[in-house]
Amino acid sequence: MERYKVYKEKLLEVLPKYIDFASDRVFDCSDIGPELEDHVRFLIEFTVTGGKFIRACILIDTYLQLSKTEEIPEDVLFCAWSVEVLQAAYLTADDIIDVATLRRGKLPFYKTPMATKTELTKMGKSADIKQPDVGLTAFIDAWILETASYETITFVEKKLLKQIRFLDKKSAFPDEIFDYFFDYPLLDVLMYCGRMTELGECLDCRHEALSRAMGSCVSASFSQVKKIHIHKTSFYTFYLPYALGVVLYLYHHPEDVDHVLKEVPGAIKVRPGVAAETKDIATGIDVACVCLGRLFQMQDDFFDLFCPPEKLGKVGTDIQEGKASWLLCYALDSPLLTESMRKVLADNIGNSDADCRAVRNVYEAVEVEKGYKTELKKISDKISTALKPVDERFSEPLLILLRYIVGRDY
Repeated sequence: MERYKVYKEKLLEVLPKYIDFASDRVFDCSDIGPELEDHVRFLIEFTVTGGKFIRACILIDTYLQLSKTEEIPEDVLFCAWSVEVLQAAYLTADDIIDVATLRRGKLPFYKTPMATKTELTKMGKSADIKQPDVGLTAFIDAWILETASYETITFVEKKLLKQIRFLDKKSAFPDEIFDYFFDYPLLDVLMYCGRMTELGECLDCRHEALSRAMGSCVSASFSQVKKIHIHKTSFYTFYLPYALGVVLYLYHHPEDVDHVLKEVPGAIKVRPGVAAETKDIATGIDVACVCLGRLFQMQDDFFDLFCPPEKLGKVGTDIQEGKASWLLCYALDSPLLTESMRKVLADNIGNSDADCRAVRNVYEAVEVEKGYKTELKKISDKISTALKPVDERFSEPLLILLRYIVGRDY
């Protein structure tokens, strides 16, 4: 999408400055910086580059659509990078758990050398010296990335709050408007979505491990998969950047708080949950973000098997890991599934030596691609319907995003 390409260029332009900024936040009030600064700077740059920047682009697009401007303030770009850094934290840990060999077409961080060339030069060592990979200590690096994300958002919000306090002293707006900002809405949204995502990842990993141990990998259900997809994807991939974009707009345009409180309560006070699609109190925004996460994760499940690794940027391992994927649920629920096909699934799902071609043959026999396309349209229509009554300024970023996601092929 052309507008996302423009945002990506802007993000990359400011990346060196963001890395300086994030590094300063990580080492603030610490004397350990000189020993780890090169490592942390490399960590951020290595793990955030090479991706599609979907989350950062959602945040920027939401802010611009509401502001009706083409100018992207630096604090918006920094918050957009913070969402990508949070994503990098999750992927860094996820790659270790999945024993991944590729991430975005390059080695996952845990497989990179422990020390950078810059660090080796400072130690007076040759760049060719034999050294260990980062390995399991990458879990600590994931924590550092998460810290960088939280610290950056906190610093930006404190700076924005100073401007709001100045307005408060001038009594420019009613008290309830200032009460909203003094609840630290940027940090609140970030922490909430982070917590939901971590619960989703925990549920997913535990399901895989217990299913393999009990030999029940072919017992996945749509309800279980839906719960995992919403928690591990909907919140931080769609709701988080959208809500942050709205809140940043309000920091720059506090006069619009009253209107936004009525139009987008999900981005302000009401927090969407797993039942957001069925609760009468759910807004169209809540429903759209939850459904976008389901659609996006369903696509990822499909691409994991049907998209070539050179295009996907990684080697799909959902079958070997015994993931509760949408594809597996569809096959198990299909009237076309025979006992012999079920045995093929039972013998291979969750098996490190799985015959992925045999599993793919089963999925093709039960017409999983046809079902996938039908479900994509069903969810897309649900999102469009949910957003119809929403003010166009608030719905447009999500409708643009829907078109982009539906059209992606990896």
